[in-house]
Amino acid sequence: MSQGKVVYGKNFEFFTINLKAVQSYGPDGTNVNVSSKDLGISDIYPAGIRHSPNGHMFAVFSDSEFLIYRSQNFKNCGFGQGTDLVWAPNGNYAVRESFSIKIYKESILSYEIKTDFIVE
Repeated sequence: MSQGKVVYGKNFEFFTINLKAVQSYGPDGTNVNVSSKDLGISDIYPAGIRHSPNGHMFAVFSDSEFLIYRSQNFKNCGFGQGTDLVWAPNGNYAVRESFSIKIYKESILSYEIKTDFIVE
């Protein structure tokens, strides 16, 4: 958001908005008309989206898998099995599966924690 860009999804489609292009502001609560740009179509139906701290990438996850895209050009730069994803401040991330948590450093699996019970 520090760059004034927003990425959002609607069904399988993803869009971007440049908030710096907004010319006029009104009082708080006023609707602002913005134009969106089509980024592309995701391969999975998103159950959620997580933006990386630096804003360069975002993760889309469904009930059983995740995809990581670049914010600028919607290029797929990672994927795998998992039901949720969290970003670290340095861009690394962790993915939750039913019975494990996988930790990725620079998009490479570096550590996996397996349990005998469901991870929530």
